[in-house]
Amino acid sequence: MDINQDMEDMKERVEAINKSNKFLKLIDEAVELMWKYHPEGEKYYWVLYCGYMSAYKPENVEEILDKLEPHFPRVHRATYFRWRERAFQAVSGILWGYEEDSKKLSEYFRKNYE
Repeated sequence: MDINQDMEDMKERVEAINKSNKFLKLIDEAVELMWKYHPEGEKYYWVLYCGYMSAYKPENVEEILDKLEPHFPRVHRATYFRWRERAFQAVSGILWGYEEDSKKLSEYFRKNYE
């Protein structure tokens, strides 16, 4: 048994766990900002919470819709998917800024001004 190698492996694992925890905290903070400041933030928060962030992991969309029922009665499946996509976009905008818009603009100029 090589103690030095085991310690090095342990150090790498601890560093990886720390990085993961920092990233998860960043995502939690982005979701919280979205909830507080986005016009549809509360709705989008509950969509993300019921589908991804709660300790209970739903097995299908119907379970998510059941969890949303106390907050938003009678949410249709299509509405849930539309809200979910918009929630992802809102959180993505907080995390990554307007990277997608920048890509579209640069692609437009590249095609039109070469």
